[in-house]
Amino acid sequence: MNRKAQTRVRTGVCCILSFFISMFSFLLVCVVIFQSTVLNEGFFLKHLSDTDFYAKLTEEIKQDFISYGSASGVDASHFDYVFSEIIPSTQTQQDVENSVHQVFTGTVQPLDTSYIAENLEQSFFQYAQEHGKEIADQEAVSYLVETCMDTYSDYVNLPYASQISNLILQYSSPVQLLSFGLFALILILAVFLFVINRWKHRAIRFYIYALSGTGLMTLVVPVAALLTNKIDKISLASPAFYDFAVSYLRGMVYTFFLGFLCISIFVLIFSFLYVHLREKAKRAGAD
Repeated sequence: MNRKAQTRVRTGVCCILSFFISMFSFLLVCVVIFQSTVLNEGFFLKHLSDTDFYAKLTEEIKQDFISYGSASGVDASHFDYVFSEIIPSTQTQQDVENSVHQVFTGTVQPLDTSYIAENLEQSFFQYAQEHGKEIADQEAVSYLVETCMDTYSDYVNLPYASQISNLILQYSSPVQLLSFGLFALILILAVFLFVINRWKHRAIRFYIYALSGTGLMTLVVPVAALLTNKIDKISLASPAFYDFAVSYLRGMVYTFFLGFLCISIFVLIFSFLYVHLREKAKRAGAD
């Protein structure tokens, strides 16, 4: 095989290697983003905090309690005391964060609201005594407290907590292994591409091609999400959950932008390296 034929074969092999490096790199970016967002408890809690979720959720719970109380003769003003002394937003935050932690650690358990229920029941009887009102009998009060606590638990527990927890535990280890496997595969292909090129600037050039393709694919995801504006159009009845969901999904989208930025930095580094090695190769007589 003459030199030109060898060059054509080598170029073809380099193109194929560059293509697979690009595809596997994009898959690795997606896997890493999945690990750092969907499988990351800290990411979840960050967006709860950023959207003032706990205060908003507490206010929604309060409005439901007021509607239950009005049917039993409890004035709405009494719930100002309830949600300042018995169920402040810090209590809601503690219970929500505990629920989230259980989901991510696979320890989902029913929420213990006995302490809150006891104090809530006492507050209803105290309210009746102070205002000379008869709320109802003990059974009716117990039913009111039970209704309130059921509502509270529904709000602070993540929907489908057990199912989500099982999925997280099921996929955490395989996803981690996949990320290591993809990285190793990319490294092997990159080393092989480097070895088969006598003049190393040519290998660097194909690295640039591969990473540029990865960067473009990474950029398509967030751009498509923002242009279609699907995130803001999600339908959730609870304003607190809606604000959180929008923030959470946008956070995932912005993580793709961050991935694109990191890839762009590598492209720039390889570009400078390519120019340097090409000039060095020219002086050595490379074509």
